Amino acid sequence: MAPDKNQGRKKKKVTKTNPEVTESLNSSPELEEALREAEQFRNLAQRVQADFINYKRRLEEEKLGLEKYVKSGILLKILGIADDFKRGLSHMSNEDIPDQWFEGIQLIQRKLESFLESEGVKIIESIGADFNPIEHEAVFYEEAPEGSQGKIISVVTDGYKLHDKVLRPAQVTVGKEADTTIN
Repeated sequence: MAPDKNQGRKKKKVTKTNPEVTESLNSSPELEEALREAEQFRNLAQRVQADFINYKRRLEEEKLGLEKYVKSGILLKILGIADDFKRGLSHMSNEDIPDQWFEGIQLIQRKLESFLESEGVKIIESIGADFNPIEHEAVFYEEAPEGSQGKIISVVTDGYKLHDKVLRPAQVTVGKEADTTIN
């Protein structure tokens, strides 16, 4: 088979136009105005489309924000119940109630903690950490040995975070410098 002579060459489209018509179309003020209007409509359509995309994104963000707000309110109420369980178990002993009851209450507490964890709630680890007013609420100050000033000595009530947002700050005892004034 012989190679095609026209292979690899671009074919030119030959059109016959009347020079008077072409000249009148290029210089026509109506055509220029129509082209300007078409460009304006195209720009307007692009802006409207971008605005609509931004609107949908903002609406989705607001929806997620509202869901998080509602969720955090419910979780705060549940945290109060979890704290009550923890306090109750810390004051109980196996001698006060039958073993089955005690184990049942412990099981309920573990399920409650598991539920909170599955929702993204985490306890704020505080003991030995530097006091952070965003995560901690100082309820007591206690004299502490050298190097422990500003550090958390004990936790009165646990604090919790939902993902990276503080749901409830931990109530803590903070170490302070020993009072060295002589009376």
